[in-house]
Amino acid sequence: MFYVFVTCLCLSVLHLSHASLPPAALFVGMGYNLLKGNPDGDSHINTGKDPGLLMTRQILKLDPPDSPRELSYHEYPLCFSTHYKEVFYGTKSYQTRLLHDLIDIGNTTGDLSSHAFSLSEGYQSVNHETNMGGFVYIDEISLCNKGRSRYMTNLASSHKFNVGDEFAATVCSLPGTYNNQTYMDFLQDWGTHVVMETEIGWEKKIRKRFAVADIVRSLVGTHPELLVPTGAARGQTSSVSLSKAFTDNPTYLDTLNLNSRMATVSSTSKGSEHVSEPIKYKVVSIDEMLDAKYWQAPEDIVDGKLCSRGFENSLPVWRSNIQQALKAYAGYLQAPSPTDIAPSHPVSWPSETFALPEPTNGCPADNGPWETGSTTHTVNSIIATNPNNTFQYHGLQLKGLQTPTTLKMSYCTRAEEASVSRSLAWPSGSYCIARVSSRCPSGFSAGSIYHGLQSRPRRHYSDPPDQMVNTSGTVPSIHISTRNYYTLSYCCRNDGSESAPIILPHQEPFYLYPDMRTKKCQKVLGMRSTDGWIRYPYTYTGSQCSSSYSSSSNYPYDEDCTHNHMIHYCYYTKETPVSSIDVVGRK
Repeated sequence: MFYVFVTCLCLSVLHLSHASLPPAALFVGMGYNLLKGNPDGDSHINTGKDPGLLMTRQILKLDPPDSPRELSYHEYPLCFSTHYKEVFYGTKSYQTRLLHDLIDIGNTTGDLSSHAFSLSEGYQSVNHETNMGGFVYIDEISLCNKGRSRYMTNLASSHKFNVGDEFAATVCSLPGTYNNQTYMDFLQDWGTHVVMETEIGWEKKIRKRFAVADIVRSLVGTHPELLVPTGAARGQTSSVSLSKAFTDNPTYLDTLNLNSRMATVSSTSKGSEHVSEPIKYKVVSIDEMLDAKYWQAPEDIVDGKLCSRGFENSLPVWRSNIQQALKAYAGYLQAPSPTDIAPSHPVSWPSETFALPEPTNGCPADNGPWETGSTTHTVNSIIATNPNNTFQYHGLQLKGLQTPTTLKMSYCTRAEEASVSRSLAWPSGSYCIARVSSRCPSGFSAGSIYHGLQSRPRRHYSDPPDQMVNTSGTVPSIHISTRNYYTLSYCCRNDGSESAPIILPHQEPFYLYPDMRTKKCQKVLGMRSTDGWIRYPYTYTGSQCSSSYSSSSNYPYDEDCTHNHMIHYCYYTKETPVSSIDVVGRK
């Protein structure tokens, strides 16, 4: 979810352990509240100051205050800016991004670290924004590391380092028997962690967001492998989610040319080129401060009336109680658990008018109710004794009646344009649909298939036709001649590769027609297709295939347009569900 952090290139390093240190270096030893903190800063005043830093709670003594012997400080007087990007789409991925700003959080109890930052205003703001759904957020970060300040823990015993007086007095006033409220108050005052190391300098952060719909539209034409078909979302049975491969690599966003469609959400900063502030820090759990190595002047502590004589024997007891309190702290404050909602876009059938053959399990549920109807094409029993004058079928899952002498074809029809929010347009590809209105949807061209109704020359005009057709309910655009033929109208397109997957609802079976120019089923994301066909009875005259443009073949794949129509149908069923590890926000 983020680029690997690159330490800035520095031209020289100065070790200033005995000179006056910049104020930002003196955050070491300060209390830090992991639940209330946020390295992004205070969202309300638009600053980078971390609300988890307890500025008045100095846990480790720094002596002398302006140049402490306990600290090792390195200054980098000149450095080049580092730039990187991080992506998030929910509070869990946002929390992960924030933890990247902490060099380390020590041996923190699992329950506490899993709720990190969840009580900060910035976290709550992100929670509100991401719960609206439909967006992916990207932080563009520029920083310069101008120095590092570190508490020299390994010298604590030999150099007689100590905790601060106020902290010592507070610890020594804690009861030996665990009292939940007392220890909760202690954590509220002093925090859950202690800052042990800081990187100082300046940092600028610009937060932007992209609509998932825009990302999906772009990826389907460039990187469909980065999209994952998923289930119900916002009123539709189907959705498309962004894969982990996409969200784990922010560089993909740079390839989509979506800059004109992104929105800037906020801009924050820490420090400046002239004034340094902490930009990253390492913290350890506050219970570690009750290790005896940080209490190296017990006589001074007793003489200062901070603790009673023999207090050292109680340090392990107090530490155990603080550890117990840390485990209960998130529950005590009712800290929320971070979650990620997979960035997804609901998929619906396009809103323009069209019709599709109805499969055996009925019309799709999305954007219903659909209007249904059927055409019935029958063959005179007299001529049906010749197999060439009968219907033949292969690999079909069509609703209706299919016998050698009768073909009842049922349809699912969108007879009026539907008002469907978030509806995608029909995608580019190579496929056909049945035409309903006087014009095809955008991107399609019109074509027709004429079905003759005579299998032999007619002796007398008054003789009944060898074949007949009638309709019931709502059907695609059809013209029935008085006696000789009927015409079904189609809308076809060939503006994309049939092997490049298109996005359509993928939870329920449906039919499309393969285009005559490719003669193959269009690939649909999340669906498998099978090819079936119907061979129509022989016709002596009247059968043909026609396009709105004479040089094109804007009609479904038909192996014989003149005598025995053999029209192909593509049946789509849901693929085996993808592994949830491919989908962000799902485990």
